[in-house]
Amino acid sequence: MQTKRSTRHLTLETVEDYVDKLLPERQVCSVEKHIEDCADCKELIQRARRYTILLSRWAPEAYAEASRATEEQKRLRVMAALESLEQSEPTIAKRLRVWREQWLGRGEAAVQIAVKASGEITRILTGGVKGLIKPQARWTFSYSPRAPKLASNMGIALDFLGSPASTDTAGEERLSVEDVSGARISIDELNDAIHVTLDAKAAGALVMLVPESEEDQSLVQKIKYEAVSGTYFTSFDKVPPGKYTLVVEPLQ
Repeated sequence: MQTKRSTRHLTLETVEDYVDKLLPERQVCSVEKHIEDCADCKELIQRARRYTILLSRWAPEAYAEASRATEEQKRLRVMAALESLEQSEPTIAKRLRVWREQWLGRGEAAVQIAVKASGEITRILTGGVKGLIKPQARWTFSYSPRAPKLASNMGIALDFLGSPASTDTAGEERLSVEDVSGARISIDELNDAIHVTLDAKAAGALVMLVPESEEDQSLVQKIKYEAVSGTYFTSFDKVPPGKYTLVVEPLQ
């Protein structure tokens, strides 16, 4: 027996709302009664459902792929910075070359930093750097409970990829991160400085600050023992406004 076809079809808006379960119950009944007799609209709804399922599967996969691509861009930027510093820093060129060739730019720890960048608030981000950290890395940074907070005017901040940044309270950003060992990275907003405090294992380790902008130069500092404070410390002073990736040299 041939299925009857209605002369009046459902609108695309009605089909979308039906599939997304946004229609009131009375209208749902009307749609279901309609598709009993309308093969065209029934097929359209089935296709819309298949599309919705595919989209729900594709979206997180696409975001993950975009994240991996962005992390790879950061790693390649670190590789280029290492190669450039090999030329400008001859006393540590051999170490930089080992870092580049043996570890492919990956480090013992890494974070993203924004310092008064255009359209950004000053902050440290611990996400988006997995591809820059070597296996079994010594330090894994997270937000410090005692860190100063910076209110965001947007209610919730976004990271460099446009996804929600890690915060303990919506609208608050951290200016420092810590590892369970007590290692710490912090931003001094007043002096546009980045401070890095590690443990004794890091004595003499290199710390590199790589700008996102190709117009700015990458910087490298060495962790030194500070007798007054009894810490292993280095800092980047008067950092120009911009976005950066901070990476710690792999320990041998």
